[in-house]
Amino acid sequence: SVPWRFWQRSVYLQELGAWLHQLLERYPTDNSLRAHALTVYSTYMFVRGNVAEARNLAEQGLQLARVLLDRQNEALSLLFLGRIIAFSGDYHKGIPLLEQSLALYRMLGDKIGEATATLWLSKNHNDLENSKTHLLESLKLHRELGNLSDIAWCLGILAQQAIFGEDFSSPLPWLEEARTIYREIKDQSGEAE
Repeated sequence: SVPWRFWQRSVYLQELGAWLHQLLERYPTDNSLRAHALTVYSTYMFVRGNVAEARNLAEQGLQLARVLLDRQNEALSLLFLGRIIAFSGDYHKGIPLLEQSLALYRMLGDKIGEATATLWLSKNHNDLENSKTHLLESLKLHRELGNLSDIAWCLGILAQQAIFGEDFSSPLPWLEEARTIYREIKDQSGEAE
């Protein structure tokens, strides 16, 4: 139900970008598919370094989702727009959008969206206390969902935060578990990290 996660995890972003570019050019109908495509394409553009275009696409996806009263795509658009803005350095504008996304995902009962929003909220380096709370919540949700790669990712971030806080003993069990998971899912780059 979340194909963008496949492309993101499988590092097929070039393929994703090409498909979405064609879809958006050939399919001008204002509906939920277009809102979703605009939003996902924004991430492709962000990863490619085109922050202004990424933000514009995410804003278009959000506007269209709101016109259509499509709460699922609204939550996704808020998630991606908040990520783009916050990760570009403007946490004061990006974090509230991520929080709105999280609230919508909770209202919709979408655990994957909730787990992703809490993970992205955990990357707020201006609020380390809430960052850890969000990260632990994301880890719990990913464990419930059985998302092994995201469990390992959360464990790695927990370990990083502890190390940056000069706690060198707590991270060891997290790193061991993450390494075991990465080995199990045959993710060599994750295991090496």
